[in-house]
Amino acid sequence: MKKYLSDQAASSAYQVLSQFDEDFPQLTQAIDEKEEDIEYIYSDSSDDEIGITHIESDSSVDILFDKKRRIEIERRENLHQKFNSNKNNNKESDIEDMANYGSYFTEELVASKKNKLLRKFLIYGFIALVAIAIIVILSVFLTRSPNDSGSEPIVDDSPSLGLEDFLEGRMYPSSFNGSWAGNDKMIFRDKIGNVILHNVRTNSSQILIPSDKEPLNQGVTFSLSYDEKFLLVARDYRKLFRSSFSAIYDILNVATGEVKELQVGGVQAPLLLAEWNPKSNGIIFNYNYDLYYKKSPEETEIRITTDGKPTIYNGVPDWVYEEEVFSSNTAYWFSPDGNLLSFIKFDDTQVPFIDLPIYGPAGRLEFQYPNSRFVHYPKSGAPNPKVTLIVANLEDLSAGRAVDLTVINPPSEVTDEHIIATVAWADNSNLITVWMNRIQNKAVIRKCQLDTCETIASLESNTGWIELFTQPLFNADGSAMAILASQPQENDGGPYRHVTMIPVEANGKQIPLTKGKFVVTELMKWNPDSNTIFYTANMANSSESKHLFAIKGEANAEPQCLTCGLISSYTKRPQDYFDADFSKDGSFFILSHKGPDIPEEFLYTFKEVTGKIELQRLSLWEKNEHLEDLVSNKAVPQTEIHEIPITGTDFTAKVMLQVPRTIDRSGRVKYPMLVDVYGGPDSFSVVKKFTLDWGSHLASNKSIIYARIDGRGSGLRGDKLLHQIYKKLGTVEIQDQINTARKLSETLPYIDPNRIGIWGWSYGGYASGLALAKDTDKTFKCAASVAPVTDWMYYDSIYTERFMDVPQKNLQSYIDSRLSTMAEGFRDKQYLLIHGTLDDNVHFQQSMALAKSLEKADILFKEVSYPDEDHGLVGVRPHLYHTLGKFFNDCFGIKSS
Repeated sequence: MKKYLSDQAASSAYQVLSQFDEDFPQLTQAIDEKEEDIEYIYSDSSDDEIGITHIESDSSVDILFDKKRRIEIERRENLHQKFNSNKNNNKESDIEDMANYGSYFTEELVASKKNKLLRKFLIYGFIALVAIAIIVILSVFLTRSPNDSGSEPIVDDSPSLGLEDFLEGRMYPSSFNGSWAGNDKMIFRDKIGNVILHNVRTNSSQILIPSDKEPLNQGVTFSLSYDEKFLLVARDYRKLFRSSFSAIYDILNVATGEVKELQVGGVQAPLLLAEWNPKSNGIIFNYNYDLYYKKSPEETEIRITTDGKPTIYNGVPDWVYEEEVFSSNTAYWFSPDGNLLSFIKFDDTQVPFIDLPIYGPAGRLEFQYPNSRFVHYPKSGAPNPKVTLIVANLEDLSAGRAVDLTVINPPSEVTDEHIIATVAWADNSNLITVWMNRIQNKAVIRKCQLDTCETIASLESNTGWIELFTQPLFNADGSAMAILASQPQENDGGPYRHVTMIPVEANGKQIPLTKGKFVVTELMKWNPDSNTIFYTANMANSSESKHLFAIKGEANAEPQCLTCGLISSYTKRPQDYFDADFSKDGSFFILSHKGPDIPEEFLYTFKEVTGKIELQRLSLWEKNEHLEDLVSNKAVPQTEIHEIPITGTDFTAKVMLQVPRTIDRSGRVKYPMLVDVYGGPDSFSVVKKFTLDWGSHLASNKSIIYARIDGRGSGLRGDKLLHQIYKKLGTVEIQDQINTARKLSETLPYIDPNRIGIWGWSYGGYASGLALAKDTDKTFKCAASVAPVTDWMYYDSIYTERFMDVPQKNLQSYIDSRLSTMAEGFRDKQYLLIHGTLDDNVHFQQSMALAKSLEKADILFKEVSYPDEDHGLVGVRPHLYHTLGKFFNDCFGIKSS
């Protein structure tokens, strides 16, 4: 066991010993000469015989005192007396013993002091050594050298969160794994693998697919027909992109158990989608990019489109629309009565493609020459897919007539490079479409009755982009719609996103239903019976919270917070972060308590009493006992939120820290800090949500402070903050990461300013690399980028141009934002670059551009490439996090375990 003796403590020891200078000259001389690295004053004892703690200092003065030495002192005293009292009669052996006492006591033996003086010397010497030991022990607690940073954190007897807890999913909460089937039923898989149909109104259940029923038990999605007689099961899942997949489908007769294959041309083939008609047993599906329709499971399919091919997609989005617009694998919408089907045709003929090599498993002859995957991917400034909105009349199909396809033309307000942002049916005949210009700062909302269309509303932003990519809600008769739109607030507060009602009529006037300096995050449901709109929003005084609200679908209505005050059954504390999943008509919902305490889920309904919504809890759905056990028995870190002013602005950066549970806040111990950054437009990380992740493991196991920072460009705090990065990505959002990290180390005494790192993934990989390159003050000692963008010219058009305009009009910002040309910013810094070669989102090309620049400039860095892994790196997570862990251990000087 080692402690450190500072120069101040050594000086104090010197003062105590000075009064014994006459009797103890050697010891005081040793302390006087501490700078000369005197190693030992005296010791002939083994470690287990040491009576006072072994002390090491930078001056290398080591003081030991032990029981064996006391015995030697008594022996010397006896011999000393014997020698002085009978100098002429001493035996030769006695003289030899005294000669071998050692250099430390040589002067004392020759001096021939009297017995009284020797006893005084021994007593005072012992007292002096004890005094030194006390001073040294106090100095350990009262003084710490900066070099001690985090060397001896306060001991926590609880086991830490291991990396295996993270990698094996033990840190994650279980959540609602079902889907609503109608207004009062849900389908889910229970814990033993049975597929269950549960009636929430009667609280009764039936097993649709037993866990041992092959092959249906391998299903990944389950959908009940309108009359509840058939179950559509997708299996043999093959992932395509983020949301899309192919699968084969079976149809289960719920009453008889008979299984029928969903076939096309008499063969069960992989399909890109399949779904029931909402008002019949008809099935819409996509085979080889064409749409087909079956009027019932027993009938032969009818082909709706005939031009599908790898460059023409009917009813399913191409890559860029799936990723950036719909976040879904579907691009079709039934009218409420099921008679009309609207869908989009995507023509990628002019869209350039990216060639992604597939290297294959080792030793496989078919990969002697790598395979390729071609993806049509429009990059900034390149041609976008041509999109056409079409309506098919399914009544024609049912009557045996040829299908009637009607094309819905875009409004004149947008160019031929229009984007279709949203499609929805207000009622059985009125189709609502949101059309945008290419750079998405103008939007036109149109209502169409097949070949007749009119504009309902137009929106335009002069300070940024427009977000209208989520489905609008409609009242009972379809005469009004609700969207989320930015609305200006009082006292120059700038626009905030609010619930906005618009009549479904020509030039309908926008009616903001909510107002204030808070953000409505999601529209949930418009219940037709109570005319109530359910939505989630944060609070004006707490952007990091999220609550469920209700408001009447009428002007001047007052919002009602439904979850304010709801408590955790574990801690009995009010919770601040909620989410909800409503049934088809909104009469029932799963309410998720997501934080800050252990997540729980409950089944709710509601009733209206004197114009107010009263929640009624029906049952507990998920309690997450495994997390309660984890939190109770392991050293789970503390979470805290800070606000740091952004210099030169009226804004503040929000910061969330995960810190060791037994953190010493005095500053005597210094802890390394790792910043986890995303930083993309409208993103946010600082929320009051229960969080256990890799950062929790680092804080628990490595005593690393894990930080997240939301600065300019982040969401949840209004458009003024959000639009600070418009047309200039890679500027203020990066500076806010650098400056806030530095201010944290200056403000919080327990953060070690010499051991701060940063890492991120995707946009976060771009932000972490750019923060390191632009950090002239070397706030960050090291950085890691996973799958980073390094040049916005290489990223997809719809995302990039939303925030940066097209390169032809904003070329300098594209040039200035390039990470790939900032090689000199990495010189003499520690950097780790990670990417998967089969990344269809942020192409491997992005990392190669940066790597080439660094190598040409002779700048050393570390690089890890993952063959045949996409953007999520799902197949190599253990290796990924071991790689990241070792890199930051080395950066922070932490011994790898």
